[in-house]
Amino acid sequence: MTNSNSADPYRLNRDVAASTRLSLQHYIWKENMGYVLHPSIDVSQPNLSIADVGTGTGIWLLDLHRQLPNAHLHGFDISSEQYPAPGFLPSNVSLSKLDILADIPEEYKEKFDIVHARLLVQVVNQAGSNPVPVIQNLLKLLKPGGYLQWEEPNDDASKRPLVKADPSNPSENAEKLLHGLDARFRAKTPASWSVALAETFKEQGLQNVLRDEFTTEDSYLLLLDQTNYLGLFGELISKLQGDLRDELSRLHANTVVEARNGLSWQVRRFVFLGQKP
Repeated sequence: MTNSNSADPYRLNRDVAASTRLSLQHYIWKENMGYVLHPSIDVSQPNLSIADVGTGTGIWLLDLHRQLPNAHLHGFDISSEQYPAPGFLPSNVSLSKLDILADIPEEYKEKFDIVHARLLVQVVNQAGSNPVPVIQNLLKLLKPGGYLQWEEPNDDASKRPLVKADPSNPSENAEKLLHGLDARFRAKTPASWSVALAETFKEQGLQNVLRDEFTTEDSYLLLLDQTNYLGLFGELISKLQGDLRDELSRLHANTVVEARNGLSWQVRRFVFLGQKP
């Protein structure tokens, strides 16, 4: 999702391979968290209406549909390129285009009991690395008493440690690759905003704010994150040009070799929950 006032700055791809990686990424988050919707949210009320902002392929809603087949589920994204064909969507799932940094259409204001968002770092970047405008528009979608659930990792490379199957395994290329990618894509993006979302929720008037934290530690999730991050890095590199692209492509290829010999990344994931007054 991006700001409608500029050309689409989406840093990743929207092709079949990218959609496949998004499906894997959703599965990793679900496995790490142990839930799709936070278990403290009461979903027993009839005619429940739930929105997913930055829905991408709609995978989060399609998974939630299996848990809540009678809820009204609506996905939003600035691009519909990765949406499934309408004929493959359950009757209670709908997808629309929406720029969450633009004015919210009247038809969607205070329509939803629950609003979910995940991995909106590029949207926050568009807002000057400030999550407040995003939160304010997400709250406009919520009914009074509704819940906002937002999930982000700590993407500060210095706090995204490498994990080795053997301490003697080489990691020089992986370290240089992360340094190069962060210098290109995150130099002007403070990583601390995601960790502090609970405090920002409270400042924006949300009540009953909770923060859950999860870390990949077992081999199963480490291997899944390894695959996901290698794919993510490749997508980022594909957006570059010239000597930088050539250099990072070389480092990426060498990092794949290092990963196969026993290297992954330990990820801290956060879930933030708040209730609109």
